[in-house]
Amino acid sequence: DPVGKEINRAKQIYVTEKGNSRIQRFTASGDFIDSWGSFGSGNGQFSGPQGIMVNGGNDVYVVDKQNHRIQRFTASGNFIASWGSNGSGNGQFIDPVGIAINGAHQICVTDKASSRPQRFTASGDFIDSWGSFGSGNGQFSGPHGIMVTGGNDRYVVANANYRIHHFTASGQLTSTRLCHG
Repeated sequence: DPVGKEINRAKQIYVTEKGNSRIQRFTASGDFIDSWGSFGSGNGQFSGPQGIMVNGGNDVYVVDKQNHRIQRFTASGNFIASWGSNGSGNGQFIDPVGIAINGAHQICVTDKASSRPQRFTASGDFIDSWGSFGSGNGQFSGPHGIMVTGGNDRYVVANANYRIHHFTASGQLTSTRLCHG
């Protein structure tokens, strides 16, 4: 079951496969190039890979959901590094799902269970988190998707309370939109 997808500058398509615990890479026309990963908790192994992003240097970041971490690879799947552990502290995840990279090469990750997005350096050092659990403006119940604009504004989709929150690059809430109601 494919979950996440991303396209690099060479127009190669990366797909995370949750059930098969692997990443597949295809040409723009859909021809298979290669795949990597297997089930497990070691470097380059996955347990429920979800979101995937490629930075400007073609490094691939994968949300490894059940291993509570982010893994970083070269474009061809060679393991570079990982960060994160199980928990609700800074740099920890309970249920990470979404990932985005901003213009400053910082990594933003949503964690559904702890109801907060976190921001990291490209090498995985914790920078900050924002929001809290709830259904009000700037609060999350099950944040899932995240997108960062060219100006580093952040949009976070909170599935459980049907809201899209817009934050500035500095983390200030500018708007909340109800998407169901």
